[in-house]
Amino acid sequence: MLEMLHPTGGDVIRFAAHVYKVRKQMNAAMKQSRQAAQDLAVDLFCSPPEAARRWPDLARLQADSQRFFGWNAAQWQSQQPSVNELLESAVHGQMLHDGLRVHTYFWKATGAQKRGRILLCHGWEGYALNFALLIQMARSAGYEVHAFDHLAHGRSEGAHSGLPIALSTLLAMARHVSQTAGPLDLLVGHSLGGAAASWAVAHGEIKPRKLALIAPFYDTHKLSGQWAKAHLLSEEIRGLLQAGLEKSSGKTFADSCPRVWLRTMPSIPCPR
Repeated sequence: MLEMLHPTGGDVIRFAAHVYKVRKQMNAAMKQSRQAAQDLAVDLFCSPPEAARRWPDLARLQADSQRFFGWNAAQWQSQQPSVNELLESAVHGQMLHDGLRVHTYFWKATGAQKRGRILLCHGWEGYALNFALLIQMARSAGYEVHAFDHLAHGRSEGAHSGLPIALSTLLAMARHVSQTAGPLDLLVGHSLGGAAASWAVAHGEIKPRKLALIAPFYDTHKLSGQWAKAHLLSEEIRGLLQAGLEKSSGKTFADSCPRVWLRTMPSIPCPR
């Protein structure tokens, strides 16, 4: 809900109830032991809300266009035919990753000049069709478009997400696209997906001709602090969360911080 421009009253009530539930659970875990509190904090931090696992149909796209992007009814009506065509023209598929089904999407290019292929990587609580307008423009410009719903998001399976999971899924999807369609010309990442995309390129795991990042998160420590603050949790719990995430991923927050690895990013020209 923190990324919504215009949350509904229902969104606010659900988030308030969620905060109350998280605080109650964390307080009980802290009374039990610090280890129990750490395990719970990691589990909660890496669990997208139930709404993230709703299928991205036309009704969800309409609701999210207002909640996340601030569209009014007229703006949605002007775009609805093309969005509906996008839903109908998508070629759906599945990819198995870590024993879970990842839902994939493919759209053919519609432009006369064929310019290559794009892979899209969405963010936390999102889904591939968050990129609906970009997909339309890319296709008309001559790009074929590949996308997927992260684990625990959209049509994909799973209950947990986060940077390590998002990154490993992105790498699997990039290999899948390269093996079945060919090399990537453009990789686009938003928010959590932007952090995963930048890590993959900075470490040479994915080598697109161009990279586009849309509001990627840049500071892992700040992100965990914002989560704790939003749920009215103490700095002690934030510290336990950090220690637990570092233990489970095998990486320190410094190693997992986009603002650190972006300094080593190879020179990639901006898309035009």
